Amino acid sequence: MHGDEGTVRDMTRLVQNRVTTYQGRAAMRAKHWAKVYEARPSIHAHIVAPFPTTDAAARFVAYLNSSAEMLAYGPSAVLAKMVQDVEGGWQGLTTYMLFEVTPQAHYATGRCYPRAKGSHELGEGGGDRVTLSEATE
Repeated sequence: MHGDEGTVRDMTRLVQNRVTTYQGRAAMRAKHWAKVYEARPSIHAHIVAPFPTTDAAARFVAYLNSSAEMLAYGPSAVLAKMVQDVEGGWQGLTTYMLFEVTPQAHYATGRCYPRAKGSHELGEGGGDRVTLSEATE
């Protein structure tokens, strides 16, 4: 998702809501997701969420990419993919998310993994770059 900060944050909340709804429909008790905001090149978000079956995940990806609700934000506002399409699979995904953690979190873990250097400003809304659902925490 790319765009102005308010729109990106609104759309991110909407997608998070849809993730938990679809996870419930897929009979998942605990709702798991991870969200990463990035400020470069412009503010955008990545949301990662597991589903119990490949079929359930494929249905959700199809929904996000074709829903009128999502297309209202623009034809290329959402790009949903299956995690297996992410380079390096779950290992690559974990490495990417750790790369975006705050300096405080990096220090607290003993700096045992690489992270992007410097400040990662998120604009007017501020907040955490990496957020996990309660169940994922």
